[in-house]
Amino acid sequence: MTALRADLYQALAEALAEPPEWIATPGCEWPLFEVAVRLAPQSEAARRAVEPLAEIHAGSLTERRARYAALFAGAGRPRFWLYESAFLTGRILGPEAFAVEQLYRAAGLETAGAELPDHASLELAFLGHLATVGRGEREFLSKHAGRWLPNLGRGLARSGDEVYAPIGQLLADWLEEPGRRQK
Repeated sequence: MTALRADLYQALAEALAEPPEWIATPGCEWPLFEVAVRLAPQSEAARRAVEPLAEIHAGSLTERRARYAALFAGAGRPRFWLYESAFLTGRILGPEAFAVEQLYRAAGLETAGAELPDHASLELAFLGHLATVGRGEREFLSKHAGRWLPNLGRGLARSGDEVYAPIGQLLADWLEEPGRRQK
């Protein structure tokens, strides 16, 4: 199950990054769907996600990028912040960004590209790394990802967006599933 957890975190990371090409295909062809199906026998969160993900129809990559921009980008304040600092405080590049960057470095990892270290996709990819190495996942959830990503997921679930609402619901349900976080 460790590899499956890591795969789910990675697929969620890809889904919340700049839209990958696979997001234009039907949901039942997504890597996220495939991992949810494999995890479903052991996870209620994954089991609940299978049908809503399967119901997502194909769309053009241009249309999917427009959805992404409408939710997460644009001039001024986006509908949903994808940065821990901004989500929690309303300010980009807050102390949370520097704290997670230090954790990445301590793990021997560096962020590549122009994204800030507290972006949802990077935090989810780091959770995938932690799941793979078998340590630090619960601590990172309790100090960082678990403090804001479930709320982001619930907000997306309520957004009504046919693509990002099921992704958000899975994100929230997965991170809040009993045993995932230390209380």
